[in-house]
Amino acid sequence: MIKLGTAPFTIFVYAHKLTSPPKQMPCWTYISRGLSEVSQSEVVFTVLRRPNENVEAFPESPLEWIKTVYGLANSNLHLETGQMVDLVFDRGTAFLKINQAMIVQDPKKWESMKRFGAFVHGIPLCNSIFQFPHGTLPPSAHHVIALTHEETAVAKQFGVTRVMGHLGLSVSWFPYPPWIDRDRGDSINMADQAESIRIGIPIERLYGLNAMLVEDDIVFTIPVREERRKAFKDYVLRAPLSAAVGFDSFMVGEAKSGLTWKKGQTDPMGYASNWFGCSFLNSRAPY
Repeated sequence: MIKLGTAPFTIFVYAHKLTSPPKQMPCWTYISRGLSEVSQSEVVFTVLRRPNENVEAFPESPLEWIKTVYGLANSNLHLETGQMVDLVFDRGTAFLKINQAMIVQDPKKWESMKRFGAFVHGIPLCNSIFQFPHGTLPPSAHHVIALTHEETAVAKQFGVTRVMGHLGLSVSWFPYPPWIDRDRGDSINMADQAESIRIGIPIERLYGLNAMLVEDDIVFTIPVREERRKAFKDYVLRAPLSAAVGFDSFMVGEAKSGLTWKKGQTDPMGYASNWFGCSFLNSRAPY
């Protein structure tokens, strides 16, 4: 258990292994307790341990992330599911950038994360994935997803969900891998999007929007909060009648599969859970 100065929250760090047959992957998982006191979902941040790293020498960047998320929430800025926060290195200084706010970070503590350009809060995952005792994970915790610089560029133009699908496919895990591999390559890049019909269509980001295929119907969910509904309505009304409008969305916990797309794909392609909806293994089969 870790306390950061006088901060009114605690962070638990667990050294454990994740199973992705046939591999056993040593990891550190950081779990916050106390963010809910400022109306922010608790945070789970899992990092794959490199072979040469001592189990006691866990990275400090997840601690800094949780501290920053708490500080934002305490200032009434709450991170939501699917919301991206940029990691920026500039002239020897590191920043976490959300909207127009630049929060200064210690560059030494973020050095091992320079491969990434952004972090996203994902939907809750199951205790059983981590093989933790029941109750170890907070019930509505956000799990942190790291996007490479190239994936960040794709997400900004085409949406986080498109990137998340390819990231899940790259390691055969639905809806996204629970661990962050600091040495991985790009799961998708801008060249993969060269023929997308979404090129040139601006994306409106109203967190809480979701589109889900249920049997033969497409169910579009609009957030219940009145200001979100008004923003959605106003955006649609402002758009020309002949224009297409784009919205970013994020997979919901009820989803059992997801569709993906990249350049050259001629048939629908997707990936899915094969274990009662809890993230475990995916299929790479066309729909």
